[in-house]
Amino acid sequence: MNIRQRPHFRARIEIFGTEAGGPNQGYFGFPESGMRALPSNFLGVSGLNTLIMYAEPNLEVRNGSSFEADCRVLAEEFFTGKIDSGTTFHLWDGRDIARGQVLELFHDNWGSAA
Repeated sequence: MNIRQRPHFRARIEIFGTEAGGPNQGYFGFPESGMRALPSNFLGVSGLNTLIMYAEPNLEVRNGSSFEADCRVLAEEFFTGKIDSGTTFHLWDGRDIARGQVLELFHDNWGSAA
């Protein structure tokens, strides 16, 4: 059983088309828990960092489509003061498979001011 943690921000995520590097199976899916974690690369933050996304259980997003999700970074100390609404990022699964943009920060959910 997964416990949903308070998200740090809401993001719009666009899954790349298959020819542009999207998932080989043709969609990006969430399990029954509605939680999925992947490495991510944020503009202004060095390296790959784990991003936890919360969406509808069993959601399948076809390649070339987009969705919104509540998100939480695993190592928030790397992100404090470095992201804001409009910050862009990529999801990585052996290669970049999607791009995202922060829509809204949930300032009260950070351990220190973002």
